[in-house]
Amino acid sequence: MNVLVLEDNEERVKQFKLRFPTANTVYTDVADEAIKQLENYEWDVLFLDHDLGGLVHVSSSDDNTGAGVARWLDKHTDRIPNLVIIHSLNPPGQSYIKSLLPGALILPFAWNSLTEDQLSEERNIVDLKNLARTQCRR
Repeated sequence: MNVLVLEDNEERVKQFKLRFPTANTVYTDVADEAIKQLENYEWDVLFLDHDLGGLVHVSSSDDNTGAGVARWLDKHTDRIPNLVIIHSLNPPGQSYIKSLLPGALILPFAWNSLTEDQLSEERNIVDLKNLARTQCRR
């Protein structure tokens, strides 16, 4: 399983690494690098943070955000991975990304709540959608 993670918080990256120990996972904290990865490789799962560079409440119009990656995917729909998870804690950013990628799941605490097994079996997607609904009500 190939997993691409856009995340700038080192603690969250550590949590992702603990949860996905055997997946072929690439981590980046720059939107342009995520786009290059999406352009050049096939990904099964994409995790998108919105605010990057250690900033918070960044405008979705900023290119160095998960929104910038989502805009690129909106124009290159053949490059959208099978599963896109928006794990940002920025609610307006989440909504904007979701508007561009309606099939994406919003799971703000994905680094603490998902396991590799949940991503590797198709039947677990239903469970993930239920988890997404639960977390969005918090």
